[in-house]
Amino acid sequence: RRAHPDDGSANTNLSCLYLGYGAGSLPRFMANLIPNSKHVAIELDEGVVSAAHQCRLLEHSLSSDGEPIELLVGDALKYRRSAHSDPFDIVFVDIFDDENILPPEFYCTEFLSDVVYQNHLGGRPDGIVVHNFHTSGKSRSSQLADAIKNYRRIFSTVLTVESIDSRHTGGNTILLASNNR
Repeated sequence: RRAHPDDGSANTNLSCLYLGYGAGSLPRFMANLIPNSKHVAIELDEGVVSAAHQCRLLEHSLSSDGEPIELLVGDALKYRRSAHSDPFDIVFVDIFDDENILPPEFYCTEFLSDVVYQNHLGGRPDGIVVHNFHTSGKSRSSQLADAIKNYRRIFSTVLTVESIDSRHTGGNTILLASNNR
């Protein structure tokens, strides 16, 4: 179940889980890009969710088939897919604390194996994880290195891509992981 919006022949029934919503740019972009797709976002900060509703961001974030993004208030570490629902195709992780640091619980092997791979992706080898990292400073660079090691313990394919504006003083690195070679 992969989307190829450019050729018009895709089965686009993809489902995406977003751990962290923030301003909602990525979920809104993906909902508009991929027809007939399902999008669920988990956000810890009730203020962020309230602002999304007040600014009517969710109303303007419909997938092409008119389905809104499902935005839930909750702890992404504790969120579990219902046993009665299909696994997600893609899990996006974009979570940072008040100091803009990624909590280590979101890249430890237990979380990656038990929660992300087994629960959210349903143990499917074609499931994909897309994880955003801030990479400024030594502590964040070592955090990324630790995360890569942990991802490689769970996933057979792990790639990283630096943002165009990343430099030695910082930026973002996107980690992509899957068990599909």
